[in-house]
Amino acid sequence: MIKRKDFLKFFNVFYMSNLVTSSSNMNVLNNDSTNELNVSKNLIKDQYSNSSSEIGLKKTLIRKLFKYYKNDSMKPDLSTILDLSVSNIDKGIICSPIAKKKEYEKYIEYLELTDSSNWSCTTMSERPGFFLMRGMFSKKNQMKWIKKCLVEYPENGALTNLNPNGEKNDSNIFFNYGKKLRWVTKGYDYNWITKEYPKQQTSIFPKEFSLIFELICLILNLEDTKGDTAIINYYPRKATLSVHTDHSERRLDKPLVSLSFGQSAVFLLGGQSEEDNVDPILLNSGDIMVMHEKQRLAYHAVPKIINTTKFEKKEFDEIPDNILEYSNNNRVNITIRQCD
Repeated sequence: MIKRKDFLKFFNVFYMSNLVTSSSNMNVLNNDSTNELNVSKNLIKDQYSNSSSEIGLKKTLIRKLFKYYKNDSMKPDLSTILDLSVSNIDKGIICSPIAKKKEYEKYIEYLELTDSSNWSCTTMSERPGFFLMRGMFSKKNQMKWIKKCLVEYPENGALTNLNPNGEKNDSNIFFNYGKKLRWVTKGYDYNWITKEYPKQQTSIFPKEFSLIFELICLILNLEDTKGDTAIINYYPRKATLSVHTDHSERRLDKPLVSLSFGQSAVFLLGGQSEEDNVDPILLNSGDIMVMHEKQRLAYHAVPKIINTTKFEKKEFDEIPDNILEYSNNNRVNITIRQCD
Protein backbone atom coordinates (compact mmCIF):
# COMPACT_ATOMS: atom_id res chain seq x y z
CA MET A 1 0.00 0.00 0.00
CA ILE A 2 1.38 3.40 -0.99
CA LYS A 3 0.69 6.20 1.46
CA ARG A 4 0.78 9.92 0.80
CA LYS A 5 3.75 10.48 3.11
CA ASP A 6 5.71 7.76 1.31
CA PHE A 7 5.11 8.96 -2.24
CA LEU A 8 7.98 11.45 -2.52
CA LYS A 9 10.48 8.97 -1.09
CA PHE A 10 9.06 6.22 -3.31
CA PHE A 11 9.38 8.36 -6.44
CA ASN A 12 12.81 9.86 -5.66
CA VAL A 13 14.39 6.44 -5.05
CA PHE A 14 13.07 5.21 -8.37
CA TYR A 15 14.07 8.40 -10.20
CA MET A 16 17.66 8.32 -8.95
CA SER A 17 18.03 4.64 -9.86
CA ASN A 18 16.96 5.40 -13.43
CA LEU A 19 18.75 8.71 -13.91
CA VAL A 20 21.83 7.18 -15.51
CA THR A 21 19.83 5.40 -18.19
CA SER A 22 18.24 8.42 -19.84
CA SER A 23 18.83 12.14 -19.68
CA SER A 24 15.23 12.64 -20.82
CA ASN A 25 14.11 11.46 -17.39
CA MET A 26 14.68 15.02 -16.19
CA ASN A 27 11.43 15.91 -17.94
CA VAL A 28 9.35 13.98 -15.43
CA LEU A 29 10.23 16.33 -12.57
CA ASN A 30 8.39 19.53 -11.85
CA ASN A 31 10.33 22.74 -11.43
CA ASP A 32 8.96 23.17 -7.92
CA SER A 33 10.63 21.90 -4.76
CA THR A 34 8.18 19.05 -4.20
CA ASN A 35 9.46 17.03 -7.18
CA GLU A 36 5.93 16.09 -8.19
CA LEU A 37 5.38 14.30 -11.46
CA ASN A 38 4.73 16.47 -14.49
CA VAL A 39 1.48 16.29 -16.38
CA SER A 40 2.67 15.00 -19.73
CA LYS A 41 1.93 17.19 -22.71
CA ASN A 42 1.42 14.07 -24.74
CA LEU A 43 -1.18 12.16 -22.74
CA ILE A 44 -2.89 9.60 -24.93
CA LYS A 45 -6.24 10.90 -26.11
CA ASP A 46 -8.70 8.06 -25.94
CA GLN A 47 -12.18 7.27 -24.71
CA TYR A 48 -11.07 6.93 -21.12
CA SER A 49 -8.50 9.61 -20.44
CA ASN A 50 -7.07 12.60 -22.24
CA SER A 51 -4.99 15.62 -21.43
CA SER A 52 -7.92 18.01 -21.23
CA SER A 53 -9.61 15.87 -18.58
CA GLU A 54 -6.58 16.20 -16.31
CA ILE A 55 -5.92 19.92 -16.63
CA GLY A 56 -6.71 21.91 -13.51
CA LEU A 57 -7.23 18.86 -11.32
CA LYS A 58 -5.57 18.77 -7.92
CA LYS A 59 -2.49 16.55 -7.84
CA THR A 60 -3.83 14.08 -5.31
CA LEU A 61 -1.99 10.91 -4.32
CA ILE A 62 -3.91 8.63 -6.66
CA ARG A 63 -3.47 11.07 -9.57
CA LYS A 64 0.28 11.33 -8.94
CA LEU A 65 0.51 7.54 -8.99
CA PHE A 66 -1.64 7.43 -12.13
CA LYS A 67 0.89 9.65 -13.92
CA TYR A 68 3.80 7.68 -12.47
CA TYR A 69 2.60 4.30 -13.76
CA LYS A 70 1.40 5.79 -17.04
CA ASN A 71 4.78 7.35 -17.86
CA ASP A 72 6.41 5.61 -20.83
CA SER A 73 9.54 7.75 -21.04
CA MET A 74 10.71 6.40 -17.67
CA LYS A 75 9.37 2.90 -17.13
CA PRO A 76 7.75 2.56 -13.69
CA ASP A 77 9.00 0.02 -11.19
CA LEU A 78 6.43 -2.77 -11.43
CA SER A 79 7.89 -4.46 -8.34
CA THR A 80 5.84 -1.93 -6.37
CA ILE A 81 2.66 -3.71 -7.47
CA LEU A 82 1.10 -5.96 -4.83
CA ASP A 83 1.43 -9.70 -5.39
CA LEU A 84 -2.03 -11.10 -4.67
CA SER A 85 -1.25 -14.62 -5.87
CA VAL A 86 0.10 -15.70 -2.47
CA SER A 87 -0.68 -14.85 1.13
CA ASN A 88 1.41 -12.21 2.89
CA ILE A 89 0.43 -12.02 6.54
CA ASP A 90 2.54 -8.90 7.16
CA LYS A 91 0.59 -7.03 4.50
CA GLY A 92 -2.76 -8.52 5.47
CA ILE A 93 -3.08 -10.43 2.19
CA ILE A 94 -4.83 -13.78 2.46
CA CYS A 95 -5.09 -16.09 -0.56
CA SER A 96 -7.38 -19.04 0.09
CA PRO A 97 -8.86 -21.88 -1.97
CA ILE A 98 -12.59 -21.67 -2.61
CA ALA A 99 -14.38 -24.65 -1.09
CA LYS A 100 -16.17 -26.94 -3.55
CA LYS A 101 -19.96 -26.89 -3.33
CA LYS A 102 -22.62 -28.75 -5.25
CA GLU A 103 -24.49 -25.48 -5.84
CA TYR A 104 -21.69 -24.33 -8.15
CA GLU A 105 -22.07 -27.22 -10.60
CA LYS A 106 -24.83 -25.74 -12.78
CA TYR A 107 -22.80 -22.55 -13.23
CA ILE A 108 -19.64 -24.50 -14.05
CA GLU A 109 -21.49 -26.47 -16.72
CA TYR A 110 -23.24 -23.55 -18.40
CA LEU A 111 -20.28 -21.14 -18.23
CA GLU A 112 -17.71 -23.87 -19.00
CA LEU A 113 -15.65 -22.93 -15.95
CA THR A 114 -12.78 -24.97 -14.57
CA ASP A 115 -13.32 -27.39 -11.70
CA SER A 116 -13.82 -25.43 -8.50
CA SER A 117 -10.77 -27.13 -6.96
CA ASN A 118 -8.74 -24.66 -9.09
CA TRP A 119 -10.45 -21.56 -7.72
CA SER A 120 -8.90 -19.16 -5.21
CA CYS A 121 -9.96 -15.93 -3.53
CA THR A 122 -7.65 -13.21 -2.22
CA THR A 123 -8.69 -10.65 0.39
CA MET A 124 -6.89 -7.74 2.08
CA SER A 125 -7.47 -7.04 5.76
CA GLU A 126 -7.31 -3.27 5.22
CA ARG A 127 -9.84 -3.45 2.39
CA PRO A 128 -13.02 -5.16 3.57
CA GLY A 129 -15.25 -5.77 0.58
CA PHE A 130 -12.38 -6.36 -1.88
CA PHE A 131 -12.04 -9.83 -3.41
CA LEU A 132 -9.86 -11.15 -6.24
CA MET A 133 -10.80 -14.56 -7.64
CA ARG A 134 -8.55 -16.56 -9.92
CA GLY A 135 -8.48 -19.92 -11.67
CA MET A 136 -12.10 -19.99 -12.86
CA PHE A 137 -11.49 -19.45 -16.58
CA SER A 138 -9.34 -21.77 -18.67
CA LYS A 139 -7.34 -20.12 -21.43
CA LYS A 140 -9.77 -21.57 -23.97
CA ASN A 141 -12.69 -20.04 -22.09
CA GLN A 142 -10.91 -16.68 -21.83
CA MET A 143 -10.66 -16.63 -25.62
CA LYS A 144 -14.35 -17.53 -25.88
CA TRP A 145 -15.29 -14.49 -23.77
CA ILE A 146 -12.97 -12.23 -25.76
CA LYS A 147 -14.52 -13.41 -29.01
CA LYS A 148 -18.04 -12.74 -27.69
CA CYS A 149 -16.98 -9.24 -26.63
CA LEU A 150 -15.69 -8.56 -30.13
CA VAL A 151 -18.18 -10.19 -32.48
CA GLU A 152 -21.38 -10.74 -30.48
CA TYR A 153 -21.99 -8.11 -27.80
CA PRO A 154 -21.48 -5.03 -30.05
CA GLU A 155 -24.04 -6.36 -32.57
CA ASN A 156 -27.84 -6.27 -32.92
CA GLY A 157 -28.25 -2.58 -32.22
CA ALA A 158 -26.08 -2.48 -29.09
CA LEU A 159 -25.14 0.95 -27.79
CA THR A 160 -21.43 1.60 -28.35
CA ASN A 161 -19.05 4.55 -28.54
CA LEU A 162 -19.62 4.36 -32.31
CA ASN A 163 -23.33 5.20 -31.91
CA PRO A 164 -23.57 6.97 -28.53
CA ASN A 165 -26.85 8.67 -29.45
CA GLY A 166 -28.59 5.40 -30.21
CA GLU A 167 -28.50 5.61 -34.00
CA LYS A 168 -28.54 2.28 -35.81
CA ASN A 169 -25.19 0.53 -35.82
CA ASP A 170 -23.70 -1.19 -38.81
CA SER A 171 -23.23 -4.94 -38.51
CA ASN A 172 -19.83 -6.61 -38.20
CA ILE A 173 -18.66 -3.85 -35.86
CA PHE A 174 -15.37 -5.46 -34.89
CA PHE A 175 -14.37 -6.43 -38.41
CA ASN A 176 -15.21 -2.97 -39.76
CA TYR A 177 -14.29 -0.71 -36.83
CA GLY A 178 -12.38 -2.93 -34.40
CA LYS A 179 -9.62 -0.48 -33.55
CA LYS A 180 -12.14 2.27 -32.81
CA LEU A 181 -14.35 0.20 -30.49
CA ARG A 182 -14.02 1.46 -26.90
CA TRP A 183 -17.20 0.51 -25.03
CA VAL A 184 -20.48 -1.37 -25.24
CA THR A 185 -23.34 -1.20 -22.73
CA LYS A 186 -25.78 -3.97 -21.83
CA GLY A 187 -28.97 -3.98 -19.77
CA TYR A 188 -29.45 -0.41 -18.55
CA ASP A 189 -27.60 1.59 -21.22
CA TYR A 190 -25.43 4.08 -19.33
CA ASN A 191 -25.60 7.68 -20.56
CA TRP A 192 -21.99 8.91 -20.77
CA ILE A 193 -23.06 12.56 -20.98
CA THR A 194 -25.52 12.78 -18.09
CA LYS A 195 -23.73 10.02 -16.12
CA GLU A 196 -27.09 8.41 -15.41
CA TYR A 197 -28.89 5.15 -16.09
CA PRO A 198 -32.40 4.98 -17.61
CA LYS A 199 -35.32 3.97 -15.42
CA GLN A 200 -35.63 0.56 -17.07
CA GLN A 201 -33.52 -1.86 -19.08
CA THR A 202 -33.01 -0.67 -22.63
CA SER A 203 -31.05 -3.57 -24.14
CA ILE A 204 -30.63 -7.32 -23.80
CA PHE A 205 -28.60 -8.41 -20.78
CA PRO A 206 -26.64 -11.58 -21.66
CA LYS A 207 -27.51 -14.66 -19.61
CA GLU A 208 -23.84 -15.43 -18.99
CA PHE A 209 -23.39 -12.00 -17.36
CA SER A 210 -26.28 -12.70 -15.03
CA LEU A 211 -24.99 -16.17 -14.15
CA ILE A 212 -21.36 -15.22 -13.45
CA PHE A 213 -22.56 -12.36 -11.23
CA GLU A 214 -24.93 -14.75 -9.46
CA LEU A 215 -22.16 -17.32 -8.93
CA ILE A 216 -19.71 -14.79 -7.51
CA CYS A 217 -22.33 -13.52 -5.07
CA LEU A 218 -23.15 -17.11 -4.11
CA ILE A 219 -19.48 -17.81 -3.34
CA LEU A 220 -19.28 -14.65 -1.21
CA ASN A 221 -22.63 -15.28 0.51
CA LEU A 222 -24.07 -12.02 -0.81
CA GLU A 223 -27.84 -12.42 -0.78
CA ASP A 224 -30.59 -10.65 -2.74
CA THR A 225 -28.28 -9.66 -5.58
CA LYS A 226 -28.98 -9.71 -9.29
CA GLY A 227 -26.72 -8.38 -12.03
CA ASP A 228 -28.77 -6.37 -14.50
CA THR A 229 -26.38 -4.02 -16.28
CA ALA A 230 -22.84 -4.10 -17.66
CA ILE A 231 -20.26 -1.98 -19.41
CA ILE A 232 -17.66 -3.63 -21.64
CA ASN A 233 -14.48 -1.57 -22.01
CA TYR A 234 -11.90 -2.19 -24.72
CA TYR A 235 -8.32 -1.15 -23.94
CA PRO A 236 -5.73 -0.78 -26.71
CA ARG A 237 -2.11 -0.89 -25.59
CA LYS A 238 -1.92 2.81 -24.65
CA ALA A 239 -5.46 3.29 -23.37
CA THR A 240 -6.09 4.33 -19.77
CA LEU A 241 -9.03 4.73 -17.42
CA SER A 242 -8.99 8.01 -15.48
CA VAL A 243 -9.39 8.32 -11.71
CA HIS A 244 -13.08 7.98 -10.85
CA THR A 245 -15.72 6.24 -8.74
CA ASP A 246 -18.67 4.16 -9.97
CA HIS A 247 -21.56 5.88 -8.22
CA SER A 248 -24.33 6.15 -10.82
CA GLU A 249 -26.06 2.84 -10.03
CA ARG A 250 -29.13 3.15 -7.83
CA ARG A 251 -28.09 0.10 -5.77
CA LEU A 252 -24.69 1.05 -4.41
CA ASP A 253 -25.17 -1.49 -1.63
CA LYS A 254 -24.65 -4.22 -4.24
CA PRO A 255 -21.22 -5.33 -5.51
CA LEU A 256 -19.43 -4.47 -8.73
CA VAL A 257 -17.97 -7.55 -10.43
CA SER A 258 -15.14 -6.99 -12.92
CA LEU A 259 -13.93 -9.62 -15.43
CA SER A 260 -10.54 -9.17 -17.13
CA PHE A 261 -9.53 -10.82 -20.41
CA GLY A 262 -6.58 -10.45 -22.76
CA GLN A 263 -3.64 -8.36 -21.61
CA SER A 264 -3.03 -7.22 -18.03
CA ALA A 265 -3.86 -3.89 -16.41
CA VAL A 266 -2.18 -1.95 -13.64
CA PHE A 267 -5.16 -1.15 -11.42
CA LEU A 268 -4.93 1.56 -8.76
CA LEU A 269 -7.34 1.09 -5.87
CA GLY A 270 -7.70 4.07 -3.56
CA GLY A 271 -10.23 5.01 -0.91
CA GLN A 272 -13.18 7.30 -0.31
CA SER A 273 -10.87 10.30 -0.79
CA GLU A 274 -8.33 10.86 -3.55
CA GLU A 275 -5.71 11.34 -0.82
CA ASP A 276 -6.33 7.96 0.80
CA ASN A 277 -3.74 5.20 0.56
CA VAL A 278 -3.48 3.46 -2.81
CA ASP A 279 -2.87 -0.20 -3.65
CA PRO A 280 -1.40 -0.92 -7.12
CA ILE A 281 -2.70 -4.28 -8.36
CA LEU A 282 -2.05 -6.25 -11.55
CA LEU A 283 -5.26 -7.64 -13.06
CA ASN A 284 -4.55 -10.56 -15.39
CA SER A 285 -6.60 -12.40 -17.99
CA GLY A 286 -9.24 -14.51 -16.28
CA ASP A 287 -9.20 -12.52 -13.03
CA ILE A 288 -12.47 -11.61 -11.34
CA MET A 289 -12.34 -8.60 -9.03
CA VAL A 290 -15.17 -7.67 -6.69
CA MET A 291 -15.67 -4.23 -5.12
CA HIS A 292 -18.26 -4.26 -2.34
CA GLU A 293 -19.08 -2.41 0.89
CA LYS A 294 -16.39 0.25 1.54
CA GLN A 295 -14.60 -0.59 -1.71
CA ARG A 296 -17.72 -0.06 -3.82
CA LEU A 297 -17.21 3.71 -3.89
CA ALA A 298 -13.42 3.71 -3.73
CA TYR A 299 -11.52 5.83 -6.23
CA HIS A 300 -9.76 3.71 -8.83
CA ALA A 301 -8.01 3.97 -12.19
CA VAL A 302 -6.11 2.04 -14.88
CA PRO A 303 -2.93 3.90 -15.90
CA LYS A 304 -1.28 1.18 -17.98
CA ILE A 305 -1.87 -1.95 -20.05
CA ILE A 306 0.94 -4.52 -19.99
CA ASN A 307 1.44 -7.43 -22.37
CA THR A 308 1.69 -10.56 -20.23
CA THR A 309 -0.48 -13.15 -21.98
CA LYS A 310 0.18 -14.97 -25.24
CA PHE A 311 -2.59 -16.76 -27.09
CA GLU A 312 -0.76 -19.11 -29.47
CA LYS A 313 -2.11 -19.84 -32.94
CA LYS A 314 -1.48 -23.56 -32.45
CA GLU A 315 -3.83 -23.52 -29.44
CA PHE A 316 -6.54 -21.50 -31.19
CA ASP A 317 -6.36 -22.56 -34.81
CA GLU A 318 -10.13 -22.06 -35.21
CA ILE A 319 -9.97 -18.42 -34.07
CA PRO A 320 -9.71 -15.81 -36.87
CA ASP A 321 -6.30 -14.15 -37.06
CA ASN A 322 -7.64 -10.64 -36.37
CA ILE A 323 -9.30 -11.80 -33.13
CA LEU A 324 -6.14 -13.61 -32.06
CA GLU A 325 -4.02 -10.57 -32.84
CA TYR A 326 -6.42 -8.34 -30.91
CA SER A 327 -6.29 -10.66 -27.89
CA ASN A 328 -2.49 -10.55 -27.86
CA ASN A 329 -2.36 -6.75 -27.86
CA ASN A 330 -5.45 -5.48 -26.04
CA ARG A 331 -7.44 -5.86 -22.85
CA VAL A 332 -11.19 -6.42 -22.57
CA ASN A 333 -12.95 -5.67 -19.29
CA ILE A 334 -16.57 -6.46 -18.37
CA THR A 335 -17.96 -4.75 -15.27
CA ILE A 336 -21.28 -6.15 -14.10
CA ARG A 337 -23.43 -4.23 -11.65
CA GLN A 338 -26.90 -4.14 -10.14
CA CYS A 339 -28.60 -0.92 -11.14
CA ASP A 340 -32.03 -1.56 -9.56
